[in-house]
Amino acid sequence: MNIWSPFSVRYSTFFEIEARADSFKQTAETGQRLLDEEDIDNADEIRQCLQHLAVEQSNLNNLWEERRILYEQCMDLQLFYRDTEQAESWMTKQEAFLQNDDLGDSLDAVESLLKKHEDFEKSLAAQEEKIHALDEFATKLIEGGHYAADDVAKRREKLLTRRRHLMERMAQRRERLKESYRLHSFDRDCDEMLGWIHEKLKTAKDQSYLDPTNIRGKLQKHGNFEQELRANRNRLDETKTTGQELIQSGHYANEHIQSRLNEVEELWTELVDASGLKGAKLQEANQEQLFNRNIEDVELWLSELEGQLASEDFGKDLVSVQNLQKKLGLVESDYNAHQERIDAIGHQTREFHDTGHFNAPLISKKFDVLQQRFEALREPLQRRKQKLAESLLGHQLFRDIDHELAWIREKEQIAASTNRGRDLVGVQNLIKKQNALHTEIANHEQQMEQVAQSAEQMVQRGHFLAPDIRDKKSQLRDNWRALKTKADKRKQDLQDSLQAHQYLADANEALLERHQDYRTEIDARASTFHAYEQFGNQLIRSGHYAADDVRQRMEDVNEARRRLEEAWVERRKVLDQCLELQLFNRDCEQCDTWMSAREAFLSQEDPSGDNVESLIKKHEDFDKAIASQQEKLNNLDTLSRQLVQAGHYAAPQITAKRDQIFERWDQLKAALIEKRSKLGESQTLQQFSRDADEVENWMAEKFQVAQEETYRDPTNIQQKHQKQQVKGKGKSNNEFNDFKNDLKANEVRLQEMNQIATRLSQMGQTETAVRIRQQIDDLNARWKALEQKAEERGQQLESAHEVQRFHKDVDETKDWIQEKNETLDSEDFGRDLRSVQALQRKHEGVERDLAALGDKIRALDEKANRLRQTHPEAAEQIYDLQRQLNEQWTTLTQKANRRKDKLLDSYDYQRFLSDYHDLMQWVDGMVQLVSSEELANDVTGAEALLERHQDYRTEIDARASTFHAYEQFGNQLIRSGHYAADDVRQRMEDVNEARRRLEEAWVERRKVLDQCLELQLFNRDCEQCDTWMSAREAFLSQEDPSGDNVESLIKKHEDFDKAIASQQEKLNNLPLAAYIE
Repeated sequence: MNIWSPFSVRYSTFFEIEARADSFKQTAETGQRLLDEEDIDNADEIRQCLQHLAVEQSNLNNLWEERRILYEQCMDLQLFYRDTEQAESWMTKQEAFLQNDDLGDSLDAVESLLKKHEDFEKSLAAQEEKIHALDEFATKLIEGGHYAADDVAKRREKLLTRRRHLMERMAQRRERLKESYRLHSFDRDCDEMLGWIHEKLKTAKDQSYLDPTNIRGKLQKHGNFEQELRANRNRLDETKTTGQELIQSGHYANEHIQSRLNEVEELWTELVDASGLKGAKLQEANQEQLFNRNIEDVELWLSELEGQLASEDFGKDLVSVQNLQKKLGLVESDYNAHQERIDAIGHQTREFHDTGHFNAPLISKKFDVLQQRFEALREPLQRRKQKLAESLLGHQLFRDIDHELAWIREKEQIAASTNRGRDLVGVQNLIKKQNALHTEIANHEQQMEQVAQSAEQMVQRGHFLAPDIRDKKSQLRDNWRALKTKADKRKQDLQDSLQAHQYLADANEALLERHQDYRTEIDARASTFHAYEQFGNQLIRSGHYAADDVRQRMEDVNEARRRLEEAWVERRKVLDQCLELQLFNRDCEQCDTWMSAREAFLSQEDPSGDNVESLIKKHEDFDKAIASQQEKLNNLDTLSRQLVQAGHYAAPQITAKRDQIFERWDQLKAALIEKRSKLGESQTLQQFSRDADEVENWMAEKFQVAQEETYRDPTNIQQKHQKQQVKGKGKSNNEFNDFKNDLKANEVRLQEMNQIATRLSQMGQTETAVRIRQQIDDLNARWKALEQKAEERGQQLESAHEVQRFHKDVDETKDWIQEKNETLDSEDFGRDLRSVQALQRKHEGVERDLAALGDKIRALDEKANRLRQTHPEAAEQIYDLQRQLNEQWTTLTQKANRRKDKLLDSYDYQRFLSDYHDLMQWVDGMVQLVSSEELANDVTGAEALLERHQDYRTEIDARASTFHAYEQFGNQLIRSGHYAADDVRQRMEDVNEARRRLEEAWVERRKVLDQCLELQLFNRDCEQCDTWMSAREAFLSQEDPSGDNVESLIKKHEDFDKAIASQQEKLNNLPLAAYIE
């Protein structure tokens, strides 16, 4: 529709009226001249015509003025309608844009929608001036009294209302887009949190605790893991706070947000629970590992004990059996002491079961096997104890049999002697000795029979040494029968010799007899010398530490024996010469000599530990010899009394001699009793000394172990420490407990020694008691020193373990640093803005981990400084570790800062690229709009296109600040030395070039649209001229006029000429306009 066409027609009428104004004027002037003439006949008529013409002209002018005003109002109304319709068309499009309910299905989509909405707001803001101008135009029409003022007011109100609603909807959509952005940001945070939690759940739910290797390291790593969880708790709280704020703000997706919050909270709870469960399981695994070490230690002890109890060694002699019994006593004490340890392990096993330990069945099974194995040793222990008791009885029997055989051998030497005497006295002495031998044999037979009966009883009871006992018993009886046979034969031989030497009765008889006693005693000592030599050879063969001294002393004894033999032979010669002189004193001298020999035996110094047993045995034989010698003294007493009663000239001397001998005899028996007591005391003391030496040697061995400085060696210090710590801390202290168990077992022996000392003191044996008390006091002092040393060793191990823990913490921290290094080594800096933001958030998580790690680094640094003061021997090594750790930490933090800077650069670059793509996309879209080939077919359309094109100009100008900010941002990146500065510079040039093309396109399009408007104006003028000429051509094509109206037609024709003259200027402008076109 061309709103100017009616106005063109109307203005042609105006031009025609204007053209006829002169005609009206001339007519009025002509009529007035006629009236001025006096002789006009129809003056009234003329005056009336002039008045009528003036009235009609005035009416015509008034009517035209009214029409003009009306036409102008119509034109204003049409312009208002045009602008209103154009604005409504804009708003229709804008409303259609706002009717889009798409709030984006991702953060990128929402960001894109927000950018589009910002562009929409800018375009809407650009139209605000036009809306304001339209409002002012409407106000002007209304205030100007426009005939359609009510319609204009309604349209204006409708337009403004629609505009307000549009602005409200725009604000609402902007707010919903912001809510959508916050929602998708929240969803992104939730997704990242959930992804992180899922990743950590894999670690939290792994069953690494089932693998017993490096449980300590796994515990440390789990501690780091839990520290990482605590570091990310703030991140969870921030997400929850954001979600709660969205819900409290009445977000449209409240249910979805609450669902996501619940999902995150539930998964976080699951992660925390899983982490706690894994930590508990690792603690259980650690406890199980310590439990297994305890089990292994006990099993090792059981294996050693089983080996000892399975031994078939029950001793080869009495001493070895006694030693084995002592060792078994210690083993039994150790076994009983281990019962507490087994009970403690059982208690721990029940605790594992009650607390639901994940491996409780296997632990219970291990304990059951251990307990069964422990209980299974009770019977072998008792069996070996019984065996050793039987072995002791057997070897005691063997000792008794050996003593009997030795006695028989000793007597066999006498019974088997071929010496039948060289004279009567000799024979008589031999007969006396032989009679004494028979008496001894008769007296000793009962003892031999007791030994034989004991052997027989053991055989009948099924003693495990029954074959040997049977052989020994047979040997004893055979030797005994042989002894009796030899004794009987010798008795007969001596009787035969007595008859041959009856004529020999001189003074040498007594001396020879006594001397023969010496011979007999020397020969009787042969077995003792033989046993002594065997014992010495045994010591030499066994590699005794005093072998050389033993060998020398054996040579001394042999030399002395050789001298004794030579002296005896020499003495025999002398006694043979003095036999006649000493016959009277024979018996006295024999008794005197015999007692002298016994007194010499009794006057010996306290025996050493090597021969006290043999001395006691000899003392028992001495008791028997005293009993047999009593008969000789009785005979001597009878003989002396007979001599005195017979009135012998030397009766006083005989009486004195007899009294002297009996007094000496009484003293000898008293000395015998005293000696026997001392030998018993010596036996007790020597037994005590042996026990004390064993305990002292054991303490020396343990003290040496306690003094070891293996804690200075970091190798296996963890295991050493665990073995030293007390049970109260849940650690293994097996080695230390074993030591205390051994100490407790030996404490029983010390108590027994104290009891012995007390008993001896009560018996008056003060010297022995003092010596024993001194030894016990020394042992107690050593014991306390050993306990103190063990405690010091425990403290040293604890201290060394602290150093080792520092080493381990440093190693684990290095591993953690290496893990973070690998994370920071990534060359992925993002491919778009969203991926960069995700990497930045991930890096923030790494920084939180590094913050926690930094606390640990500082704690280790402080610990290193303290350890360097308390452990100067390891100060250099600790300093090296401290320096290495700090260097690695510094490198890590620098790397983290570099990655953060690179991510910031990447973020800036991606933001720059995002702005670049947005601007280029907007420019391309705008170029398409301003490059449109659409042209109007009328003035109104051309003006509308120009108006729209001007809107594009407004929008382009509104974007100027965006381009300026983009250019500033790019220049800032270039000045800062950004790694993509060249690409930034190139893209800035691309944007400038695109913007230049847009400007050129807009200018070119404006030029075209201006030409289009001029063309449409030209066409409108041509159309108006054509319309005017069509109307005039109709006037000229009328029929030839009749005579009545020729004059009026001539008049009209004159007016037509004037109208053509008035239109001529307009017609003359048309060629100029065409030329311009």
